[in-house]
Amino acid sequence: MFKAKILSLYYPNRFLAVCCSEHLEILGTALGFKDGLPSSQYQNLLLRAKWNNLTTRKWSAPKFMAYLYKVYMPMDLTSETNREISETISTTIEKSAGYQSNPRIRRAIEDYAMHWAYERLKEKGLAPVDKHKTKPYDFLCTAANADLYVEVKGTQGDGRCISLTPNEVKHAKEHKNSALFIVYGVDVKGEKMPKVSGGKELFLQQWDINSGELEPIGFTFTLPENAFENKKAAMP
Repeated sequence: MFKAKILSLYYPNRFLAVCCSEHLEILGTALGFKDGLPSSQYQNLLLRAKWNNLTTRKWSAPKFMAYLYKVYMPMDLTSETNREISETISTTIEKSAGYQSNPRIRRAIEDYAMHWAYERLKEKGLAPVDKHKTKPYDFLCTAANADLYVEVKGTQGDGRCISLTPNEVKHAKEHKNSALFIVYGVDVKGEKMPKVSGGKELFLQQWDINSGELEPIGFTFTLPENAFENKKAAMP
């Protein structure tokens, strides 16, 4: 099981980060598979079930795993063991999506990626100008006497999946002269004063956002205009 959990961090879409063999069997039998099978067989059967379903085949493996836990294994987080398991699940999901919930670590990674990208863009003669505080992109560059809008992302994951804001998506769709600079696989030590090091880069100078797959991870609900008509809020 330890090997499977390590592999799930490096290959999150090929291995499920299920926390123990007992959980694999519970989830496997909940989906109708025989009990008493080897853990590796449950891994394969669960992934096969994911790909055989028209809806879940579009999901990442961490998202599928989170769904299985939520539906078939709701946890009592007053248990220390279950809290650790819950944290493991959250960490795996965050890494697969390039998202970090700890604001200090997130800011440290963002600053690290921005500095890295600035130096590399300058080396390439693209004259980067930082616009991230006022625009839905990070650097305005010049390439072949034309504007180039560069979006920068930093992640501890493998860089295959990144988080984008609605404004970033909108801008990238409306401007074909967009580029994407990803600093991925970075190492982070510490939580209160995190130090970021290492990593690799991927620079897509011609970034077509429509060539990948966009998946919404949240929605905003606007109530109808008459929702509050003749309604008075009452204290419980």
